[in-house]
Formats: sequence, C-alpha cells, structure tokens
Amino acid sequence: SVDWASSPLTVIRSTWDYHLRRKRFLQWVRSVPTVENPPELVEWNTDKGYILGLSSSIPVIPSRLLDDPSDEDVEAALGVAGWPVAVLKPAVGLDGHGVEQVRRGTVPTGSRRGRWVLQPFVASVRETGEVSVVLIDGHPTHAVRRRPPANDFRAQERLGGSVERYDAPDAWINLARKVVAGLGRTPLYARVDLVEHEGAPTLMELELVEPSLFFEFGEEGLASMVQSIAARVGVEPRTT
Repeated sequence: SVDWASSPLTVIRSTWDYHLRRKRFLQWVRSVPTVENPPELVEWNTDKGYILGLSSSIPVIPSRLLDDPSDEDVEAALGVAGWPVAVLKPAVGLDGHGVEQVRRGTVPTGSRRGRWVLQPFVASVRETGEVSVVLIDGHPTHAVRRRPPANDFRAQERLGGSVERYDAPDAWINLARKVVAGLGRTPLYARVDLVEHEGAPTLMELELVEPSLFFEFGEEGLASMVQSIAARVGVEPRTT
C-alpha cells in the first residue's frame, strides 16, 4: 500500500482502467489529501454527460443522454434528433472503449447498460481529424492533430490513429482557453479535444482525469507542468 498522505501532492496520470471501477476510483481520489486535478473536477469529468452543462456557453457537439438504451431506444433517439449517422459512447469510458458508430435503420444489436451519450457523426474527424489543445494551469502550451486510421473513425493511437504536432489557429486556442476558464477553478492540466463542426471549432471532449498530454510533441508543456507542480509544493524545479 501507499501512504498517499505523506506526499505533498499526488498527480493523477495513467489511471486507464478507472471506467471499470469508477465508484472505487472516486473514493480513492477523495481520500487523497492533496491531489490534482481536484476531486470535484475529476468526479464531474468522469461522466461524459458533463458536456450538456457546457452547451449554454461553449459550442459543443450536440449530445443526447440515454439510460440503459435498448436498440429501439437508440433508433428512436436517432429519429428524433434527425441524425442519419451517429456515435454512441459509454458516459463512463475512455480511450475509445465501447464506442460505436450507429446508423438510422440499422442499429446493431447490443446490450448497453448504464448511461450512454449519443452524438451526430462529425465527418471532419475522418477528413481532418481532431485537434487536442493542452493547457497547464489554464495556459495553452501546445497542440496536436490526431487522425483516425483509414478503417476507423476513432483517433486513438491504440487503434492505429496518428498524432502530429499542430500549430492550431487562434480561434481554436481561444476556445480551448475559454473552456478551461469556465470551470470555476483552474486545473493543473487539461486537454481540450476540438473538431470542425458547421465550419467552426467545436468541443468534442474535455479531458481532466488521465489524458495523454503529448509532451513528446511539446516540451514546453512538460516544462510548464514541472514548474506548476514545483510551485504547488513550494520547491524550485531542478534543471539538468
């Protein structure tokens, strides 16, 4: 076991299975005396339903929440929304696990428990990919473009997606900054995933728990992270 109380600061990084035991994970987060990101932000961000709460002030991909949806429920939601093709993802999930593309009239049979998020399929994801902007203490440090492989719509690297450094336009950077500024408190780290939708940058997801921050494409981001952690624990960062 680890004496987390003995650490001046615990930074969450590679908890890539929390979606399998979210309740237990959140209990642990709340038990750690000093943790980043803060427990209230982590709990809020581990359910993708958070995106509906942002839609009043931020351009977001239209989203609908479905609880324990049957195939018929998904079909009905597609019809009401008027989406011929959509993406259905578990509200508690990560790295593309359980995400599926659904088409009106041909929803695949599935056993879907819990809460799910339904969003229209965004064609630009296949054409130009997603733009992920990394922010440390609310300040954008670098961005990458993530593209899905030819045989998929998901851009995760484990599925064959590619990543490259990207000099994002000001409008994209400013939107990422606005998303994080509206959280009420500034997280140590954040990744804002944006796509082009209806001709403008639009929020796809906000990652505040265990995102890859792509420091291999942005050493300045890593330096900022080190400085911010050092400032929180009251030490001077070492240089080599």
